[in-house]
This record gives sequence, C-alpha cells and structure tokens, in this order.
Amino acid sequence: MNLKPSHRILLLLISLLVKSIMAFYFLHQNPSSRFNNSYAVAGGDTHQYLPPIDNLVEKGTYAPDYRMPGYGVVYFIFRLTTSQINATNLLLFFQIILSAISVFYLALLAFEIFQNRFIFYSVYLTYLISTYASLYDVILLTESFCTSAFIFYLYYFSCYLRTEKINYLLISGLFLTWTIFLRPIYVLCLPLSLLIIFIYFYQQKKILFSKAGITALLSFAAAFFFFDGNWTTRNAVKYHSILPLSLPFTSFMPATDLALISFVSAFGGDCVYWNPKAEINWFGLHKERNQKLGFGEYTQELPATIYTSKFNRDSLLVIKKNISQLESYTLDSLSNKVLLKSTVDKINAYTASIQEEKPFLYHITSRIIVFKKFFFHSGTYNLFAKPAGKLNKLELCLKYFYTFLYLTILMMGMIGLILLGIASFKNIYFLFFSIITGYAFLIHPFLRFTEYRYLVPCYPLLVVSAVYAVWWMKGKIFKKNLSETKIDL
Repeated sequence: MNLKPSHRILLLLISLLVKSIMAFYFLHQNPSSRFNNSYAVAGGDTHQYLPPIDNLVEKGTYAPDYRMPGYGVVYFIFRLTTSQINATNLLLFFQIILSAISVFYLALLAFEIFQNRFIFYSVYLTYLISTYASLYDVILLTESFCTSAFIFYLYYFSCYLRTEKINYLLISGLFLTWTIFLRPIYVLCLPLSLLIIFIYFYQQKKILFSKAGITALLSFAAAFFFFDGNWTTRNAVKYHSILPLSLPFTSFMPATDLALISFVSAFGGDCVYWNPKAEINWFGLHKERNQKLGFGEYTQELPATIYTSKFNRDSLLVIKKNISQLESYTLDSLSNKVLLKSTVDKINAYTASIQEEKPFLYHITSRIIVFKKFFFHSGTYNLFAKPAGKLNKLELCLKYFYTFLYLTILMMGMIGLILLGIASFKNIYFLFFSIITGYAFLIHPFLRFTEYRYLVPCYPLLVVSAVYAVWWMKGKIFKKNLSETKIDL
C-alpha cells in the first residue's frame, strides 16, 4: 500500500497515543496487582513466564519450564542488561508499543485483502478504540504479544500472496513461530498456511514442487523448524521424550484439578475458577485460596441432565467432601495418597460414563454450551475494577458502549466470516483470511476452553471481518462493488 510517509507516521503516532492513554487507565485501575514493584500488572500465569528467565540469567537453567519461552525471550533480552524491575517495565513498554504498531498493520492487512478505503479506515478506527485486547497490554501474559505477532504474520503472508516476494514469507514465518511459542494452540496455522501456498500455486497454474514452490514452502517454515527444533532437542535431552511444544498439563497441574476439568468440561461447564458462576467451583476446589483472592462462591446446582447410571448428586457430594479433606492437609501421607487416587479414579469414571451414556451431550451439546459461554458475554468484565452497581453514570455509559461494540463486532464478525468463506472459492486472500480466522475463532470452544482472554488474539480479525460485513451490506444497499475502489493515500 502506497502511504505517504507523513500519513504513515501520523497514524502510528495516533495509535501510540491512544494505546498509551488506555494503558495508563488500566494501570490506574489495578494499583494493587503490580508485579515485583514494577508498573506492570501480574496475571495468574505470570510466574510461569518470567521467573524461569530470572533463573536462566542467574543460575543458567530455564526452570520451571512448563511454558515455551516465547514470552520470556523478550524479557530475557532486557534482563541481560538491567534489573528485574527495569526489565519488567521495559517489557511492559514494549508490549504497548508493539500493540500500537499492530493497530496500523491490521488496517494494512485489511487493505491487502480488500483494496478498499472504507475498510482500511474503519478497521483502523474500530480496533484503535476497542478495549477488549488493549486491556492485556499492561498485563504480563502472552495475549498482547501474541495478538500483535498474529497480525504481523497475517499481514506479511498476504503481502507474499500479492507480490510473491520470498522475504515476506520469511518474515511471516518468523512471526508465526513467535505466535506459536507464545500460544502453542496456534501451531496448526503452520500447515494451514502451507496449504494456502499449495492452493496459490495451483490457482496460478504453477508447479508446487518446482524450485520456486519448494523455496516458498521452506522459507515460510524455516523459522519454526529452526527454533522449535532447538526447543525439541533441549526437551529430548532433559526429559528423554519428544516434546515439541509445552509440557503436558500432567507435569505441573494437580491430579484433582485435571480430573475435575475433564469432568466439568464433559457437560459444557466452566472451569475458570475465578468466575463465581463456573461449575467447577461447586466442588470447592481451592476454596480457601479463592476466598482469600475475593472470588465468589458457586451457589447454583449442577445441571440435572449430566447424571448417568454411574453417578448422581450424592456421588458428587462425596467427591466434594473428599476434595475438602484433601485440601485440609490433615491426613498422613499414605492416607492422603489413597484418598487422592480413589477420588481421581471416581471422577475419571464419571467422565467416561458421560462419554459412553450421553455421547450427544459430550460431543455436541457441551461444545454448544461452551461456545455460548466463551463468546456471548458483556466483553467488559475487566473494564472497571468495581462492580456495575458502583459505577457512576459516565462509567456506566462507557460500559454499555463497549458491550455494544463487543457484541456488534462479534455478531457482524461471524456474518463477515461466513461471507468471506463463501467468496473464498474465487479469492485466495479471502480463503487465507477466512481459514486462519475460522481456526482461531473456533479452536478454543471446540476444545471446551471458556476463559475469555483466549479470544483476544482472534479479536482484531473479527474486527476486520465485521467491517467487511458492514461494507458488504452497504454495497448491497447502495449497489456498489468491491472492485470499484482504489486508494491513494
């Protein structure tokens, strides 16, 4: 896209200004959640990302190594030359800067796909004022970097489709690799992107396994094979096992947690323990910790439709009692071990009975329930650090506005994604965008994950899709075509 340098700089500066204002606001909202006396806000998993890097710098060992080092590597660069506090603050500032740049690049991505002035500016402004992703720019979790890296990956891949320049594939592959090291669930974007390259060569009537085709495939995958190859080799030496991504949950999560998550997920329940409406809290798991953190208690009954011939409400009350006893730490080692095994075995048996006796609930209904929980909410759950009942009129208006914006982007985004999918048979850009966005949109509820922050990396793509849907409807009303618009900024 041929942007005037002054225009490019202006848009970037506006992005940085707005993102900085939002970051200042969200930092002001969370003064008690600062990490290690830095400005940044700690998240529930922050201790799994940064302390291993401190251990690496101070002791030469990356441990605990539950997570891939995609987030820690940025902290590592800063940590080599400065203290923990300064490195953490630099990490925070870098998140904000990269997030601001990604706003502009999302608009560029939209232009690469649609070649349209209305869509370019609409995407830029809509994503710029959205808070759903911006909230995570101040939190020491993977969401902010992952969202930015995901946008850059998509943009440079689209540039390759338009120009066939290999350097774009190299850059795109590097950003996708970083995305995967931040959030391994996006690893399937690699084969999906390679498939797009194959389809592109087929549509252009070129031979995929020619020198040009092989160069394209290898250029895109090179970064992942190099970095993940080193990570896998490191894990193989340490654990004598092939572990190309994160360590399995069984390596660091308590057995009762894993068993209950599988059970509650089997009927579409919520496993996010800090959500007072999450069904997993019915069992009182980590009850004392949740009370100290101020999380509410689950006061409702579990759905009556979940019971099978293997268990009923009384059976689950026994599980609840066992968990309370296990967490009281009053048993001797042997008794604790026996009760733990008995409890986990029972929970796993109950989960298996749902799979066997209620396959429709397990395979279909549960995912529909999770889909509803994952997507259809206010979208402003962390916008203010106080309940809605204590908001003043201005704050309440802002909350309603951003709820409306979130739900509009969600609904129009789904419509736009369907429209793009239909049109993708004749348009490689639409095909690429709809496949990757569709995967990012559906993979978490398909796996029965309900935590709202998992949608964050996909949110900007929904913005693009939503704006396209609005443009499409506008075109239907005013009888205008996509091909009519050229942009010269």
